[in-house]
Amino acid sequence: MVAAAAATAAGAMPLQAAVLPVDFSVAVRDAEATIESALEKYSPDGIIVAFNGGKDCTVVLDLYHRVISRYAAARVAGADGVAAGDDVRGSPATAAPSTAAPWVECPLCGGGENAKHPRIRALMVNAPNSFPEVETFITASEERYALELVRIEGPHRAALEELRRRLPHVLATVMGTRKTDPFSHHLRPFTPTDAGWPAFMRVNPILDWTYAQVWAYLRAERIPYCSLYDDGYPSLGDRYNTTRSPALADPALPGGYRPAYLLNDDDGVQERQGRNVKVTAAAAAASADGAARPTSNGGSKY
Repeated sequence: MVAAAAATAAGAMPLQAAVLPVDFSVAVRDAEATIESALEKYSPDGIIVAFNGGKDCTVVLDLYHRVISRYAAARVAGADGVAAGDDVRGSPATAAPSTAAPWVECPLCGGGENAKHPRIRALMVNAPNSFPEVETFITASEERYALELVRIEGPHRAALEELRRRLPHVLATVMGTRKTDPFSHHLRPFTPTDAGWPAFMRVNPILDWTYAQVWAYLRAERIPYCSLYDDGYPSLGDRYNTTRSPALADPALPGGYRPAYLLNDDDGVQERQGRNVKVTAAAAAASADGAARPTSNGGSKY
């Protein structure tokens, strides 16, 4: 199932100062400015959004949609002499030759000729033991945002090599990385891939966001997210390395766990409890069947 923030089991939550961090609006503006800069340099045709169904990349996908919708509206209005459907790639200095991304009717923009934007490309690196709830959410997001979803088998370096082979004109990946993620404290909003990896520009719009800001955005903007977050999972991997967080355990609740947005964790420590743990095949199968899931402690997030 897909949880709709502020509309379903995630809980109704109005947009108000009591809910949102004081710097929330600044964080959103800064993230949108990073995406705008990426579009100016690489164009829609040169960008792909990394998407695995997690909360952070869900925020980034929605932000990207907001920005590209404005980008398209400006061109429809003739702000720079480009009409909808025209080639809107960057200059030859910044984008490789290709066929421009097709414009599509946007379900979120009301549909029709006046609600079109370049199709959003998203990269999904397939996980062999993905939660079925994650797969359900990805399918729903593909429809919600009218995505061109590019699915490639992992691991990630091989997936990027395959992406380069399939779509050589794509030069930048927009990601949901935050500085509290493992090995990410040194990153900047625009950071090239490391030596030895296929050459892409990593665009990190929410690099400085906190855990609270991620959930503030999802809930205040009523963005659907994966239902596992309402079942005690603050971070998602696959069925063999992810369990629910003990910090969210509450035996007084019917399901035994509180939703992830109630976790107070801006240092990123408790967010990753339940990651990189060993889950037995029997427990993983039980989780796929919707049975009670085990609890443990552990490492990184994605």
